[in-house]
Order: sequence, then C-alpha cells, then structure tokens
Amino acid sequence: MSGVYARNRKQTAFDPIVTAANLQDKVTLYVMDEKRIPKRWRLIIGIKLIEAADRISDCAIAANETWPDEKHIDLRRDYWRQTIIACKQLDRKLARAQKVIPSATAGSMSEILELLDKEINLAIQHRDHDKVVPIMKKK
Repeated sequence: MSGVYARNRKQTAFDPIVTAANLQDKVTLYVMDEKRIPKRWRLIIGIKLIEAADRISDCAIAANETWPDEKHIDLRRDYWRQTIIACKQLDRKLARAQKVIPSATAGSMSEILELLDKEINLAIQHRDHDKVVPIMKKK
C-alpha cells in the first residue's frame, strides 16, 4: 500500500489500465443488474456493452505492453487510437441503451460515463505524449 495520500499522488503509466479495468467491472455489473438492463435486453444490447468494455481494457493493456522504441512507437500509438475508438463506440452503445431501455438512464450510468470520459482523456494524453525511448544495450 502506498504511503502517499490519494490527493498527493501523481498520474502513473498504469492509470489507463486501472481505469479500463474499473470501467470493465462497472459495465459488467450494470448490465447484469436486472433493474438496469432487463434480461430481454441483455443478449441484444447488454452483451455488446460488456464486449466493448473488454475491448477498451484489451487495447489499453496492449498499448502499455508495447515498448515505445523507434521500431514500435507507431504500434503503441495505434493501440492508444484503438482504445479511444473503443471508448467512443462504448459511448454510442450506452446512448443507444438509454434510448431503447426505459430503466437505463444517464443518471444510473453516471459512474460509467465518468470513467469512460477519464479513459478517453488518459488515452489521448498517452497517444499524444508518447516519446521514443531507446533500448539500453549491454556493454
């Protein structure tokens, strides 16, 4: 456990992965809540919401695991772009759920929408600020 208060902590390289994992959990719990997404909508809309959240997490992990050297920097940026695209697709799917499912409201999705917005901003920051890191060679 960190000895630094949460308010004094700085952003780390793992923040997009942690945010994506939290988003994945919140979306899954939301979809599986009978009050939010009734069973009759789960196969049509709910499963796609979970799959979109899974894709966000997968792309964030892939971007983080790709070393930003000269050879792989474009691949890493592409993974961040895919993360942003997946976030926007999830946002669209959530908007669709709000339109067709009476119990799926923006108020009930507020935590998910906040995490989604945070993930988009983190992915944009990482995509735009990734720098080439040379590989250290042994002497």
